[in-house]
Amino acid sequence: MPAPCLQSQSVLCGGGFRYFASATMPLSVKSFAGGTARYRTTNGSFAVDEESWLVLNDQEPYTIEFDSKTLIRSTVIFFPSGWAESLNRVFSEPDTSLLDAPEETGSAVNFLQTVSPDNGQIKSRLMRIDNACRGRTAPTDWLEEQLQDLLGTLLFSQKEHLQRAQSLPAANRATRDELYRRLCRGRDYLHATALQAPSLEDAAKASSLSPFHFQRSFKAAFGQSPRQYTESRRLRHARRLLATGATTATQVALEVGYESYSSFHAAYRRHFGHPPSKTL
Repeated sequence: MPAPCLQSQSVLCGGGFRYFASATMPLSVKSFAGGTARYRTTNGSFAVDEESWLVLNDQEPYTIEFDSKTLIRSTVIFFPSGWAESLNRVFSEPDTSLLDAPEETGSAVNFLQTVSPDNGQIKSRLMRIDNACRGRTAPTDWLEEQLQDLLGTLLFSQKEHLQRAQSLPAANRATRDELYRRLCRGRDYLHATALQAPSLEDAAKASSLSPFHFQRSFKAAFGQSPRQYTESRRLRHARRLLATGATTATQVALEVGYESYSSFHAAYRRHFGHPPSKTL
């Protein structure tokens, strides 16, 4: 039985070991499991793994590639034209406006394009859709409800970005917005290069900020220093490797960039509250 129009146009559940493509597509959210996919757009470069997701705006040109020894599963959702604007209007306008002009679409929505560490809200919804659609046909009414719920959660995440930006110590809104965009570029750089032990100077350069300004503002925006963010990324990657049981803790320590097992052991226990052996 062919997939209904909504599923065939909006849900892409794929997978493979290597892939490259160049495209211009509708508003979408990208998610992966089992490895990392790298995107390039006019706004920058992004590494998307199983603990993060990426929104690309409508008609944003991009390339994607990955080359992995293990199978990478992808879950990508393309939202129908006008959905984001209509749903955002429901969230932002008073009921009187919605009643007086129910057919209006609303102003254009442009998401901040940055890799977002998952807080349990987006990936769980993506996996629910993936489980229902991979290799089978999901009921159209159920899928429409799930996609609207996912899009609404993405719109709320966009508002969280705006709120975080306005909490930064800068004189005016335009400056705060620009500072936050630069900090996100720096975080994207740290996210992509965490296993290579990126320096503060390199991350600050990616943000077009001085190292001192970057360090101070990064912690104000994200609640942790660049070093803490990088170490957390390395340790979470180590935990995933340990959970597979395919390698030793000593090998994992070297793979994620620790010079000795003892330093890895101490950092792992400090971060997760138990030693690496408890994950094996």
